[in-house]
Amino acid sequence: LSGQLDGSRKDARNLVTLYQTPVNSTVMRDFESSVRVVIEKGVILTEQRILESMEQALEEEQFIVYYQPKHESITGKVAGAEALVRWIHPEYGFMSPGEFIPLFERNGFISKLDSFVLKQVCKDIIEWKKNGFPIVPISVNVSRRDYLEDGWIDRQLQIIDEYKIEHELIHMEVTESLYAEYMDVIIDQIKKIKKLGFAIEMDDFGAGYSSLGTLSSFPLDVIKLDISFVRHIETNEIVVENIIKTENADECVRICKNRSVFTE
Repeated sequence: LSGQLDGSRKDARNLVTLYQTPVNSTVMRDFESSVRVVIEKGVILTEQRILESMEQALEEEQFIVYYQPKHESITGKVAGAEALVRWIHPEYGFMSPGEFIPLFERNGFISKLDSFVLKQVCKDIIEWKKNGFPIVPISVNVSRRDYLEDGWIDRQLQIIDEYKIEHELIHMEVTESLYAEYMDVIIDQIKKIKKLGFAIEMDDFGAGYSSLGTLSSFPLDVIKLDISFVRHIETNEIVVENIIKTENADECVRICKNRSVFTE
């Protein structure tokens, strides 16, 4: 036994030893509690590092704008694109929006990030024009903080006009949840935006907030169906058909997200 232990010590770096001993419920609860504390502290520490590095990240252009194309269901032709922001963090690597957007919405940094994304979209449109690429409308996410903040429309307009981008090439998105929570305020803001020549898109319609009745009264140009509809589009045929038959359907474009095959 002594020799076996000596051998184990020599290979300790590559050795995992499992013990099977009785553990009472109190000890297990204490252990699970300590694990939760470690995880929570890790999350808080990660959030703190993200918040401490966000300004530097913006200055160093660690935020990258990607474009998700929108295809016509019949021809397959690219009819537009959505600007999506990702963070290439020097410590954490590629970060999805879910890891930093909620933090930015809470502390107000989201407004700076929205402006950064819009500026990048304008720069890219100019570059595409110089290279003779076909130009399609680009939709940009507008945070709930922006929609509820005075003066945000003027700030967005200033950026777009500074780059001399045609207003019809920029689509502004509003989430279904935001519309449901602040209907009167959002409708008022949307009307102002539309008067300036921008198209309005409702993102993730069908996530559980709006009804078809309220949808018909909302001044929309594009409805983006929630992925829950798209995954089961055959079984949701009646619902999708009624969405298409809303009173402003002749002027409104419907988009199914993340669906590569469409049925007629």
